[in-house]
Amino acid sequence: MYSTLSSLWNGSSFGKTVSAKDHQILSIREHRNILEYIQSCNPYLVRKEMEHHIERSMNNIIDSFSLKENE
Repeated sequence: MYSTLSSLWNGSSFGKTVSAKDHQILSIREHRNILEYIQSCNPYLVRKEMEHHIERSMNNIIDSFSLKENE
């Protein structure tokens, strides 16, 4: 599981909208939830948490690009 998840990761997405520490706290919490839901065989919650995590990361990246354009 660790190897599979590690191969999917493409780096941190905290950008300028959230501190590195806050990003790490949120990301660890989200990853723990995802693994917990996988272990409990709950595909609905796995999908919901994955969507939340990916969307949050995407928004962090987009917000970071938007801030760079306005500098």
